[in-house]
Amino acid sequence: MDDESAGCVSLLDLPHDALSRIVSHCAAADLVAGVAPACTLLRSVACDQSLWEDLFRARYAPLLARLFGGEPPRAAAAEAGWRAFYYAFRRSWPALAAERGHVVLQLGDQYYDVTTYLDDHPGGPEYLSDAAGTDATGAFDAVGHSVRARELLRQFALPEELFSAADGE
Repeated sequence: MDDESAGCVSLLDLPHDALSRIVSHCAAADLVAGVAPACTLLRSVACDQSLWEDLFRARYAPLLARLFGGEPPRAAAAEAGWRAFYYAFRRSWPALAAERGHVVLQLGDQYYDVTTYLDDHPGGPEYLSDAAGTDATGAFDAVGHSVRARELLRQFALPEELFSAADGE
């Protein structure tokens, strides 16, 4: 052992909770592809459900606050496990929001929360309600909505940072 490393603690000598805290700063993709394969201990840390719950809460906090009362849909998370739920949520959140009474539509690459517009929709609320949680681009385009309707829609757009994929995923 040289003088420079004397008295240094190996990363692997740290307690499990300290390692969890350290790896929680990694991107999810790095945990799966880089950290977990490194060794048995790091694999254990990288697969820890509480770590994935923390990553989920940090990644989706704005979306959870806006559509889920700040809390993730627990039944879905418990059923899948937090790691699987972390990745599945990117695709399933509009349908999960619909289960909570929100009418979120995808039109192209954009999502819209039209819940407050249901009663004002000229075609009636059922068209919007029936499309909740889905990609309604085809139906929207087929109707031939006016320029005014498209302008009105902008006010219901969810900010992209709420639903965009995290970097590196």
